[in-house]
Amino acid sequence: MSNCRYEGFITVTFPEYEKQVRAFAGESLLDVMRRNGISISADCNGIGKCGKCLVQIGEKKVKACDTLVENDLTVYCSNLAEKPGAVNSAKLVNFAGAANPASMEDASYAIAVDLGTTTIAASLLDRNTGALRASFSALNAQRSYGADVISRIDASFEDATLLCECIRAQLCEVFHKLSDGAGLSPEKVEQIVIAGNTAMSFLLLGHPCRSLGSAPFHPEFRIQESYAYAEIFNDKTLDCPVRILPYISAFVGGDIVSGLLTLPETEHFLLIDLGTNGEMILKSEGKLLSTSTAAGPAFEGGSISCGMGGLPGAIFALRYDESRKTFAYETIDGASPIGLCGSGILDTVSALLSTNMIDRTGAFAEPAEDSPILLARNKESGSEILFTQKDVREFQLSKGAIRAGIEVLLAESGGRLPDVVFLAGGFGQALNPESAFVTGLLPESLRGRVHSIGNSSLAGAASVCKNPEHYADAKQIAARGTEIILAEHPRFYDLFIRHMEF
Repeated sequence: MSNCRYEGFITVTFPEYEKQVRAFAGESLLDVMRRNGISISADCNGIGKCGKCLVQIGEKKVKACDTLVENDLTVYCSNLAEKPGAVNSAKLVNFAGAANPASMEDASYAIAVDLGTTTIAASLLDRNTGALRASFSALNAQRSYGADVISRIDASFEDATLLCECIRAQLCEVFHKLSDGAGLSPEKVEQIVIAGNTAMSFLLLGHPCRSLGSAPFHPEFRIQESYAYAEIFNDKTLDCPVRILPYISAFVGGDIVSGLLTLPETEHFLLIDLGTNGEMILKSEGKLLSTSTAAGPAFEGGSISCGMGGLPGAIFALRYDESRKTFAYETIDGASPIGLCGSGILDTVSALLSTNMIDRTGAFAEPAEDSPILLARNKESGSEILFTQKDVREFQLSKGAIRAGIEVLLAESGGRLPDVVFLAGGFGQALNPESAFVTGLLPESLRGRVHSIGNSSLAGAASVCKNPEHYADAKQIAARGTEIILAEHPRFYDLFIRHMEF
C-alpha cells in the first residue's frame, strides 16, 4: 500500500484491504466504503438503526453510516463479526482432480451459482460427470445496501448501477478464485448457470427494480435463455455462455424454480425457502401454487441485535440447561461465540418459550421485563451475546409472515396436507424441527413430514450445468407457476396477526 495524498480530497486508509481511497468532505464513511468496494454489513441500508456497520477509528468503535469524513482517517474493520464479500477468506474444497492434471485437461467444467440475498454459493463442476471439483461461499457484498430484498429494491428503484457493479465485481472474483485455485485455464470453463431471486437477477443484469417495488408488481424485464459472459461482466477472462434461471413472479424467483428441478416425483408437496423472501410452492393435483412472504432478514441474522450469517463463531444450536441454570450452545467450527445465525435464533426463542422466560405474546416475563437475556459470553474478548425484547418482536414478525403464507397455501389447495414438506436453504438445513414446532413457525399438523434438503437452488443450477436440457424444464416450471399475492388475500392479515403470537 503506497502512501499518497489526494490533492483537494480527504484520504481514508483501510490497512486490512491495503487501500487508500479519496473521499469528499462531509461524505459518510459508509458511502466511501461502498463506492470503493469495501464491503460491510449495513442491514438497515445506512439509516442508523441496525448498528451492524461498526468500524474502529483510533480507540473508538463507530457506525460507518453516522460518521462523516472531515479529516484523513485510518479505518479498521477487523472487529466486524462478518465481512460481506470476503472472497480471500473463502475455502476451496474437494478439488478431486488436483492429483491428476491429465484428467483435468481432458475434462470440461461449468460453474453453478446460488445468488442469494444474504449468501453467495458457487460450485466448480465436471460437466461430464457432475462431480464437484471446488466450492465457495461468502456473504453477498450487496449487504452494505441492506440485509433484505426490499432494501435492495429501494436502493436500486430507478438506477441499479451501484448494486450491479457491486455484485458483478464479487462474482468475477468468485469465478477467478475457483478456476485459479483449481489450476484451470479459463477456457476450460464452458458454462455458468446462476439461480437467484428475481431482484438479485435484475441487479446482476443492471435492471432497475421499480417494477418489483411498486404495484402491480409485474417484472418489467424478462430473462433471456443465454448471455455472453462479457455482456454481463464486462470482462474477457472467461468466454462462455451465462444462463440465469427464469422467475415465476416478482417475488418467486429463479432460485425456487431451480430448487424444483431437484425434487423427487412426489404428487403433493410443499417447498419452503426460509430466507428473507419467504418463497414457497405447493404442488397439488398437478398445479403449482406459489407465494412469497416479506419474512425479512431475521432468519438470516439481520435485524437481530446479535444476529449474523453462518460464519465461524455463530451459535447454530442452543438449549437451556436447567441443572446449571444457563444456556448450552454449539458454534460453527467450534469457535468462540460472537453471535447467532438463523437456526440459533430459532432455538433461542424456543428455549425462552419452553422455560417461560417469554409468554405467548412474546413479552419478557418478570423479573427480566425489558432487560436483555444473557445467552453466552466470549471468554476471549469478554463480549456478551444478549437477546432483547426487540429481537423477540423481530422474530415474531418473520415467523408470523411465514406461518400465514403456509396457512394460505394449504387453504387454497382445499386443506389437504402435503405428503412431504421440503425445507430449502442454509437455515432450513440447519434448523431443529422441534424448535420450529414449539415456536409455531410450522403447524403441528406437519409433524413427521418435514425434510431438509439444503441448498436446492445451487443443486438445481448444478443439474443444468450437467444437463443443459434441464433449462427447458425450468422454463416450463416458471410458466406453470400460479402466484397468490398475500397482500391481496382476504385472510392473510388476520392469519399474520394471529400467528405472531406463540
